[in-house]
Amino acid sequence: MLTNFLQQNTVPILFELSIFLILVIQLYQITIDYGLPLLREQIAELYKQWNDLENKFDLTKNTKNNLCKKFREQTTSLNILEESIQKWHASLAAKQAKNESQQKALALSIFEKKKRQFSRLSILQAKKEILPDAIAQTRKTLLKSCQGAEGKKLLANVIKTLDR
Repeated sequence: MLTNFLQQNTVPILFELSIFLILVIQLYQITIDYGLPLLREQIAELYKQWNDLENKFDLTKNTKNNLCKKFREQTTSLNILEESIQKWHASLAAKQAKNESQQKALALSIFEKKKRQFSRLSILQAKKEILPDAIAQTRKTLLKSCQGAEGKKLLANVIKTLDR
């Protein structure tokens, strides 16, 4: 029965097999001609996207590293600047304290000098006011007590001494 079936249907089966084979070959050819280039394009596009992402990642990583480096440098610069400002401030405070102490010492010196000058001036004014009266009174007293040539000599010496 199989042989009988094969004899009667061999040509149609071969024909259908050959059509099927031609269909498979055509599908293979279409896949090669159209599908494969499309797949290659998509794969190439995926590789390109992958490379772009890697490049962006590298760029981002480099940017991050550069920013971190700049941040550290700026932090270091800021610390140095802050130390310099603190030193300058301390120096300025010391200078101001020194100036204040010098001004106080100068003011005290001027006050003491004025005090001495006032004391001398007071003494000079007292001498000017008192001395003429004292000389006149001493002269009268000496003239009364020292009469004669010797008395006059002694009186002249005392007057010279007092006038100085």
